[in-house]
Amino acid sequence: MDFMLNQTLSEIDNLVSRINTHPEYSGCVWREKYHALMEEAAKHSLDIELLADEKKISRKERESFLKRLNGAENFLAREGISPYSLSRLGYETEPDKNPSSGFRNILVGFGGFYGTESEKIPFEINDLVIFLKHFQSHPVVRAAQAHLELVRIHPYMDGNGRAARLLQNFCLQEMDYPPALILAGNRNEYLTTLGKVLNERLHEKTNLYSPSDAENGFYDFVAQGVLLSSKELEKELRKKRMYEVKLANVSNPGMVGTVAKMIRGIGRQTREGGIVVSINKKNGHKHGESLRITGDIGQEEIRESLERFCSRYSLKFVLTGKYC
Repeated sequence: MDFMLNQTLSEIDNLVSRINTHPEYSGCVWREKYHALMEEAAKHSLDIELLADEKKISRKERESFLKRLNGAENFLAREGISPYSLSRLGYETEPDKNPSSGFRNILVGFGGFYGTESEKIPFEINDLVIFLKHFQSHPVVRAAQAHLELVRIHPYMDGNGRAARLLQNFCLQEMDYPPALILAGNRNEYLTTLGKVLNERLHEKTNLYSPSDAENGFYDFVAQGVLLSSKELEKELRKKRMYEVKLANVSNPGMVGTVAKMIRGIGRQTREGGIVVSINKKNGHKHGESLRITGDIGQEEIRESLERFCSRYSLKFVLTGKYC
């Protein structure tokens, strides 16, 4: 594995480890943003193929394509990776042009290449399933390998690119990594990088077990897409950290608002976007009894500020994280 790829994978691993274990990050926000990233990845995946065909479709047709991709994603989530699920993935992705079950039965060409001969497809798909189950590689590299191999085999009449990118992101999901965002604006780089590897595969200069520089370059391209989504995911988690502050010994009702103003001030001083602080009102009381805080701020920083402020006014507080 080359140096640049190793650096990218190390950065991704650090981000993903923090995202998945940080005690202040909300699981609800994680799920919401993850699904948004999957939807974004699907939109770009569709646009990559539409640009290739120079096709313009209506809004209704676009929604139909994206609904199919979502259905195919759910299908893989239910069935997992197996010869059966991959034989049906083409139909789930593009039902109008693929048989309801099974692979294509004619030779197809794409981008100057030809897919695997139809009679060999079941065997090569089975080999891919075995490889993904048993060969040890980094989760991002494994996902890129699945992507690359499904494109090379080209097992369906249509929708092979969408299916390959979907399989790739499902492989990432299996290992708790966010999807790779392969942007439609990077389509030329994507196809050029992919084409180099396919050409080397054709001339037996690279393979899954002994990748060439070009193949490592494709892995790095996919890794950059995972790095992009990982950064977006953590940015959302950071800015939507949530806490509750319960106040006691509040002799002056206006003091609750003063505490809220003090916390908002931290955000104005140090952060883009600031911190949102709302006063909770309970049991019809005119003045709030607690505060709800949302923003890019850590629990310890809030605690230290509250301790300094509350000690001056003999207030007591309880600070807790709100994760959903």
